[in-house]
Amino acid sequence: MIAVMIISICYILDQTLMSLGIARATYIKKIATDKEEISNTLSLGLSIDHVFAISIAMLGGFMWNTLGYKFVFIMGAFISLLNYFAARRIKTDEGYAGKLSKEGI
Repeated sequence: MIAVMIISICYILDQTLMSLGIARATYIKKIATDKEEISNTLSLGLSIDHVFAISIAMLGGFMWNTLGYKFVFIMGAFISLLNYFAARRIKTDEGYAGKLSKEGI
């Protein structure tokens, strides 16, 4: 029974993380100054995410084998905190989506 609970929680967390992609696309549309920037920016972001996902997984496996599982989870929590504070510092001006709403589109 506990395994089903853990799997369910992991599934919910995974779906939550996947929805961050939608939030990123919405945010890019909001801050973009030109319509052509949106596709290029999202493509580059996806490529960077892939590179980091692969390298972090490899680093995490290495750390798990050498330092133990606790260190991996502590580092994950630390990276999450860094991401949170970095995201809080982002300032936005009126972007492409703001111009569209003023134009009535």
